[in-house]
Amino acid sequence: MANLEKSGHLDAVVTTNVDYLHEIAGNTKVADIWYSFNQNYCTKCGHEFSIDILNQAGVPYCPICGGLISPGPTYHHIGTSKPAIQNAIDWMDQADMVIVIGSNGYYDRINDNVPLVQINPASTEFDRKAMLNIRANADDVLNNYVN
Repeated sequence: MANLEKSGHLDAVVTTNVDYLHEIAGNTKVADIWYSFNQNYCTKCGHEFSIDILNQAGVPYCPICGGLISPGPTYHHIGTSKPAIQNAIDWMDQADMVIVIGSNGYYDRINDNVPLVQINPASTEFDRKAMLNIRANADDVLNNYVN
């Protein structure tokens, strides 16, 4: 995905993965719908920290107030990030095409006038909406065409 962004073929990534791997790989425009491990919060004062706070030896504590640091997905109880959702809505509304990779969820914010391509070996709720369903593993598809 980062290679697609670098080559100008991908504008943004919308993900429910919390692993921060899109950003580590080099994607710069990512909407982490369920937060990510790069968003960490003090359970006492609420201050936000990047993933670097987790590099502390042992349990991470807030350098401001001493409270326990919790990863974003846990801190928000797998809640959704309103700013990330707004970015996702804006980006999908402006998209020339949306590619859904490996998801089985339903997103009603994909504009019906925007072509949708799905890459997934299994049938999903996107089948009805997709103009093209590629029944394969995403790694196999992307490794063949993106390098």
